[in-house]
Amino acid sequence: MRKASVLGRYTELDGIRGWASLVVVIHHLTGDLFGSVFPQFLSPWFLTFADGFLAVSIFFVLSGAALSLSFMQTGDPASIDRLVVKRYPRLTIPIFFACVLTYFVLKLGLNFNVATNAVVNGPGDWLNSLDFNPSILSMVNFSLFRVYTPILTLDENYNPFLWTMHIEMAGSLLLFAMLYLLPVIHPRYAYPALAAPAAIFFLWHPTLSCFFAGAMLARMKSEARATETRDTGVELAICLTVAATVLLVRLSHGAPNFQYYSQVHVVLAVALVYLITNSSIFSRLLNSRVSLFMGHISFPLFLVQFPVIVSFTSFLVLWAAHNHALTISAAWLIIAVSIAACLAVAWAFSIVETLTAAVCRRVSVNFSPMIGRIRTAIVGLS
Repeated sequence: MRKASVLGRYTELDGIRGWASLVVVIHHLTGDLFGSVFPQFLSPWFLTFADGFLAVSIFFVLSGAALSLSFMQTGDPASIDRLVVKRYPRLTIPIFFACVLTYFVLKLGLNFNVATNAVVNGPGDWLNSLDFNPSILSMVNFSLFRVYTPILTLDENYNPFLWTMHIEMAGSLLLFAMLYLLPVIHPRYAYPALAAPAAIFFLWHPTLSCFFAGAMLARMKSEARATETRDTGVELAICLTVAATVLLVRLSHGAPNFQYYSQVHVVLAVALVYLITNSSIFSRLLNSRVSLFMGHISFPLFLVQFPVIVSFTSFLVLWAAHNHALTISAAWLIIAVSIAACLAVAWAFSIVETLTAAVCRRVSVNFSPMIGRIRTAIVGLS
């Protein structure tokens, strides 16, 4: 099994998250933006490789694995205490600064998404967002509280792409509760204990099942259940089988609908994460400098794509349309330039990640002992 770069973390997880973030950006820049004007961006063949919904499901599986890994390796509930107190600031601080970017885009009148939608009539409902007067109070309210509510309308929504955050927070808290229970469960029943909520949520709220599936993958890692290195031929055969399955689903159902096909996305996400994290081929790729960079900017990339697209990308679309140059070639050029812009802004935004890490360390030192005492008291009462 490949070694963790630091205890409780595998570089493969960061690499997968980085590339999945890029897929989400491509999804928004292609099908969501240009799908009505250039239908090829909504073709099953294209969506096989630019499925933003599948990428989001992969995010949730990775979150479950990353949040569980340290506990699975050590069995120390204190590792959960630290994650519990850090989870809110870890997500909220970067979200807040990303919303600050959107606030200034609005204040400076640099959002061209509504005008752009009049030209492209894109499938993405976010193209009609930001049609309100921004205020610091509404921005703070959204970034600190509303972003975690299950029903987000476009009214005073500073980043519609963050509809995933209420699932991320709910899934994290549910998983923490389950991890706290594992020490009192016989080890032989650990997998059934994780599989039970995974199965329940798979039927009720499929995306929440990803967190428990990720925890099972983390336990497999910690127990070295998947250490055998497959030969290249077997790995390629598995990769081709998974790719063919994804393509067949696309050809059968056409453009993805998250409401109806989320269970398919969950199954594929778990299968892909398992394959990638246990493949020597993907291990080498995900430990390359490019993949490590993508992992480093994965969350910033997910956060800053929206202010970049509604300003810079939308301006380029309007300029091309005004000059009667909005062709498929121009669209590809706009997509490529926009991806480069998103990567650059995400890299600059990484300073917020550094700040967030420092704050989370301080929060962990100050408050995780309190959580530990509460946990100990509850165990003593039981």
